[in-house]
Amino acid sequence: EERFWWAARAPLVTSPSSAVGVESAVPETGRFSVETLDDVRKIHGVVALHLRDGRFSEAVGVLAASLLPALASGGLSGGGGTDGDGALRLSLAGMTLRNIGTIQLWAGSYERAADSFGRAAADSSAVGNGSTEGGTFDETSSLNLRGLSMFSLEKYSDANKSFLKSLAIMQRHREREQAQSVEDRQRPHKFAAGKTLNNVSCAFFEMGYYKSACRALHRSLLVYMSDDLECGYPNLVFDAGREDLPEGKFPSLTDIMNGLKTREMEIDHVPLEFELDVAITFANLAYLLVKRKKFSAAAVCLAEAASLQKRVFGHDHSIRLSTMESLAFVNIKMHRYDRALRVFEDMLRLEENKIATSNLYHLTIAKLLGNMSYVYLKMRKLSAALACLRGVIANQEASLPPGDESIEQTRNFMADIEAQLRNEQDGGGSQDAAE
Repeated sequence: EERFWWAARAPLVTSPSSAVGVESAVPETGRFSVETLDDVRKIHGVVALHLRDGRFSEAVGVLAASLLPALASGGLSGGGGTDGDGALRLSLAGMTLRNIGTIQLWAGSYERAADSFGRAAADSSAVGNGSTEGGTFDETSSLNLRGLSMFSLEKYSDANKSFLKSLAIMQRHREREQAQSVEDRQRPHKFAAGKTLNNVSCAFFEMGYYKSACRALHRSLLVYMSDDLECGYPNLVFDAGREDLPEGKFPSLTDIMNGLKTREMEIDHVPLEFELDVAITFANLAYLLVKRKKFSAAAVCLAEAASLQKRVFGHDHSIRLSTMESLAFVNIKMHRYDRALRVFEDMLRLEENKIATSNLYHLTIAKLLGNMSYVYLKMRKLSAALACLRGVIANQEASLPPGDESIEQTRNFMADIEAQLRNEQDGGGSQDAAE
């Protein structure tokens, strides 16, 4: 059985070493003889060669015209397997269909990919009706991939149905797991459920259900934190008959944040995968909260996302800096100008620590100083705003051609601020003269 697992799970090899002798004369599609697992590996080797050369349609043709018919006819034997073993053949067929769907995704054939993943989910469901760990994983992954294919086709409602069906299967697995001891329980499903709930949120967002999208992300955070919150693991099954999600009684965002910090203090080593998934969820939730004009909650989520991203990516990674910039603008929306300035100043220090060897560096510094100038103008601190703009134009002149429009715009802004400063110094004399 292990050899079947290897053959099905790793068919798309990264080198042609497993396909020795096939590169010089690749058989035409549909002319392969498939009787043993060695024949399966040879087919995968041919597929790898097609993929290496970018021949996606040929790779799909080999799998669809040779391997799938052999699995359907029950002609596969040898290599440790039992001839006619229906469950194993169905499992292999499902995995082959997932490989076909993945290649179709690469090629941009989303409709065909969705069909392949749908057939793979049906085959995986038939393997023990999802009663095994492998069957559960295969079916949920196939449904998620089908949902992603439908999402690419902008069929958001159909995509969400696949995501929600995947969650229902995870819920059934979770309920079976409750009968096991804590030591025997599987933890990876938490990551799968949390990511799927993020997908659900994206589908709800595209359909215009912002509240439901937020609730899905809220539930995703509960999944990640279920070991630490008294509420326990949330129910993943939603009412399939309604587009929107019910409110539900869940802990507040503050309770979840406190649970997250408690987890960090009590665990010696928090997996990076956990921190990355939680950071992505917080960032997605912040985006939705901004859409709903809930800026205070969005700022909390962005601050936590930036903190987690620091541990995952490093303090000066572009993803973290982008999150910090969003945090600053949310603070501006709430008229918290001092907080926004502190965030921009932190970003400026991080950027200035980099070696100034490219135009991108100068343009990044110019952008940050321009943002700080905007905040100072909001605070009516004209001298500070003018000082920032002098830094902007210095970096622009170091990276842009002399006649660039951006440089001229900055000079015009500086001239306007200088005029305002002169008016203030003259005690409004210019305004009196105009009257």
